[in-house]
Amino acid sequence: MKKRALLIIDMQNEFCLIENNQEELCLKPKAKALVKTINQQIELARGSKTPIIWINWGIESNLLGISQNDLSHFNNFNYPETMSWKRKYNGEKKVLERGSWSAQVVKELKMSPVDYIVHKTSMSGIPRTNLHALLQSLEVSELEVMGINKDQCVQATIDDLRALNYSVNLVLDATDNL
Repeated sequence: MKKRALLIIDMQNEFCLIENNQEELCLKPKAKALVKTINQQIELARGSKTPIIWINWGIESNLLGISQNDLSHFNNFNYPETMSWKRKYNGEKKVLERGSWSAQVVKELKMSPVDYIVHKTSMSGIPRTNLHALLQSLEVSELEVMGINKDQCVQATIDDLRALNYSVNLVLDATDNL
């Protein structure tokens, strides 16, 4: 029997939250719908003892692990003026730096201390991470994948997982572009 795992990609404050007119943080409309569906998937996974793995951007403050190709996107961690509201939450941390506000999973999702967290430094959750080794140690061969940035991070991760011969199912109603 194939052992499966649930992969949740990039459901982080940086991508999912906006500030409303009262200067309060809230989920973007599409993110709100995803959170509801992902939480349902999490409950099903926990009920069947399926491992849950969170794949998140988690850049080191010294930029180690960033490819030369991606470095141009991450060497300027200042928010543009249209997103200046994010600076007050992220403080002195870089955008998507491990431990920063921007890199945290949105609080509305039902994370558990027994879940696994993989920090990535590229679009895909495979290069320069322990994801493949983790999946092997859990004896997982089938993956249910969901999250945001379907056309970038989700797709890149799926492509790399399939190249490693994993059976991958994209959960369409739990995946979108924000």
